[in-house]
Amino acid sequence: MKIIKSGNFFSVDAFLSAFSAGEHDVQKINEAAISGVAENGDLILYETMESGDAGVDSVLKEKERTGAKVVFLIPSEAPPEYAVSLERLGADAIITMPCGYPEFSAVLNKFALLAEQSSAKEEFGIVGNSPQLDFIRNFIKKVAKSNIPVLIEGESGTGKELAAYGVHKASLRADQPFIPVNCGAIPKELLENEFFGHEKGSFTGAINEKKGLFEIADKGTLFIDEIGEMDPSAQVKLLRALETGKFMRIGGTKELKVDVRIVAATNRDVKAEMKAGRFRQDLFYRLSSILIKLPSLRDRRGDIPVLAEYFLSHSRVRPEEAVYKKIDADAMEILVQYNWPGNVRELLNVVERAVVLSEQRVVITKADFPPHLTETGEAQFDGAGDEGQPLMQGTTLEVYLDALEKKFIGAALKRNGHDKMKTAAELGISIANLYRKLRKYNIE
Repeated sequence: MKIIKSGNFFSVDAFLSAFSAGEHDVQKINEAAISGVAENGDLILYETMESGDAGVDSVLKEKERTGAKVVFLIPSEAPPEYAVSLERLGADAIITMPCGYPEFSAVLNKFALLAEQSSAKEEFGIVGNSPQLDFIRNFIKKVAKSNIPVLIEGESGTGKELAAYGVHKASLRADQPFIPVNCGAIPKELLENEFFGHEKGSFTGAINEKKGLFEIADKGTLFIDEIGEMDPSAQVKLLRALETGKFMRIGGTKELKVDVRIVAATNRDVKAEMKAGRFRQDLFYRLSSILIKLPSLRDRRGDIPVLAEYFLSHSRVRPEEAVYKKIDADAMEILVQYNWPGNVRELLNVVERAVVLSEQRVVITKADFPPHLTETGEAQFDGAGDEGQPLMQGTTLEVYLDALEKKFIGAALKRNGHDKMKTAAELGISIANLYRKLRKYNIE
């Protein structure tokens, strides 16, 4: 990107060097941020003095042609309605001149962060660039077109409801209801009523007819979360509704028929639950015709920086400020090392907490994280380098992740008796990709 000033060209580095003299050197900032248009780049800076400036139209046409971001620089004496009019015309940001370094830097950081986010893969709300997630997103699209029940397994916080919603949105039922229900949040004596409804007068307090979730979800998808919490007696009735599409309300005498796609999810070991007699085998086999297993966050550590930056730019706690913030290298290293027992949900909470605690600071540091991350992160995963020594402070994220990947692959090989096919399957990568990584890291 280049910035034009009276026919003279300046590099972005030279432009930003105007801030190097100090955070409040207003004169140098003003000298750098005068009228200009980015050429062959992604940022347009334009100083406009008054309403009716013909250059504004030219800048907006350039924005439309190149997709560049536009920052208008306006004088402090400009009326408030002028800024409002520029926003309506398509300004991405407006800076009142003169300004200090923090204000200008915040805008540039915002655009840099948004540019990074454009490289993060997202589909069905599932964010990440790992091969495991690529496989899951493609698998969801394949199975969505059928009406066969789906069972999703994964630890708490791995995104089971997102995967279920993805099955719904990629299906022919996408325009019909998606009804989620969490079995763990409903007392077992009320489960049947929730799923199948009741007739008026069927029990004390049943003063009106009530439709159950099966009726409400007719023609759509019913997502049954934490199905492992369902009482065995309710499992029997669910199985029949699954097999026939028919059921009766509580107190009813008429059989009702619905067309519902069932997607269920659990964070329990269902096979262990079957052995213990807490989950019916016939229901499991009916549900698990299509099984989706979601990886834990610690099994796809390469996605942690991507997710952290994504959550930062989409923060719900300070949406007007979050996109201006960055996570420094030391803090990001801690996030990558930590084991994340709460998975993606826990990472989201940590990032949102950091946004609040960092207040007006642009850079988030490890001091903004909960104590248990900084106290136990290294103990949970030591991040040792080639010689078994901890990685030194100042190591780049790329070098750190390479060392982490090498150690991770080596451990997987050892677990699988150096069977490369089994190792590739466990890691969720192709055998060809595994061989490339073995050569890259000189792993025997």
